[in-house]
Amino acid sequence: MNEDSSRPPSDDTSTEGKDDDPRRPFNPMRTYTEFAGGILAVYVLYFVMGIEFLLIGTLVVLGYVFRQTRFILDYYSYGFARKAAILNAFHATAWFVFLAINVFTIMQTGIPIILPEFESLTLSAPLFVLMAAFGCKNIERMYKPSDEMILARS
Repeated sequence: MNEDSSRPPSDDTSTEGKDDDPRRPFNPMRTYTEFAGGILAVYVLYFVMGIEFLLIGTLVVLGYVFRQTRFILDYYSYGFARKAAILNAFHATAWFVFLAINVFTIMQTGIPIILPEFESLTLSAPLFVLMAAFGCKNIERMYKPSDEMILARS
């Protein structure tokens, strides 16, 4: 079964069916490369300056997730894109709260308070926040805002 079998048949003489599809071609390798650099930068800050800078770097990424989510909610009228952006924002916020609480307790006592038996989970939390940023960036590049939404905001 090919990809076109899920779409309804369209009349080749009409041009309006070509503009109805909100998806557009994009290169995910560009996004992978950008966020690989972001991951590297956040963990270099951690190893050079300490765990509090891991928290600060993750907070910057969380701000980016919120900004992208706001952009998607303002300009995109597609249900899946909007729901996925909201899910990414909640997902990133939950992992940031987990990281913030554990970093605070590590700085105070040396032991994370949430799930201390999984030592590497605290250091993996920024990856989950970056994963949400990656998802928002892919939504932005994969879908295009509807013309009505752009004209309404102008």
